[in-house]
Amino acid sequence: MKDKKVKKIFNNISLRYDLANFFISFGIERYWRVKFLKMISGSEKRILDACCGTGYSTIAVAGRLKNEAALYGIDFSSEMLEIARLKSKKFLSNTNKHPGVRIRFQENDVTYLDFNNNYFDLITIVFGIRNVEYREKAIKEFYRMSSEKGKLLIMEFNYPKNKFIRKFYDFYLNYVISNIGAMITGNKKAYSYLAQSIKNFPDPDKFSRTIKESGWKILKVCPMTFGICTIYYAEK
Repeated sequence: MKDKKVKKIFNNISLRYDLANFFISFGIERYWRVKFLKMISGSEKRILDACCGTGYSTIAVAGRLKNEAALYGIDFSSEMLEIARLKSKKFLSNTNKHPGVRIRFQENDVTYLDFNNNYFDLITIVFGIRNVEYREKAIKEFYRMSSEKGKLLIMEFNYPKNKFIRKFYDFYLNYVISNIGAMITGNKKAYSYLAQSIKNFPDPDKFSRTIKESGWKILKVCPMTFGICTIYYAEK
């Protein structure tokens, strides 16, 4: 789907997006996110959370930071960003726990960003790269903005290779995701798109090649839960 159609879908489901994600993953996404966050050292000074959506991942990243830091959340959905800003205000109100973290959210396209070269120590993207129409361009843009030895951390769904697992996963994608998502958000089309986008996303080997061809050095590729989710960890 083109960016404008995808943007409209995410604006439409923004209010109940986090709740729907929890239920359609049966809570497993929280385990994935814990593993993802453990790869962040916490010493980073400038961080970009691309395709940040409602800010769930952005706030989680902020919670890992140990020192003063500037954290930017970028997304193309204005309505999701409104929710993200409310979350960040609540998070930052606890100044005793996180006195030095500054969070800013911007509506923008991740393939056209105006940050300086070599700026970010860490760039994260959680369940978002799948929705970017020109993925290779975005990953090259991340490389440009990343500092020397800067890290790229991506978590994304996959269509499992195992034929036996794939049969169960097809049922899950075609019936569970679309129906539960529709019940919670009232938008079945959005979750039909989600299911199809997972099937269309490149397998881990192919996507890893895309990351490498954009200049990055792959440090780790971590498949999880029968290969339905993968973490990609790379360095400039």
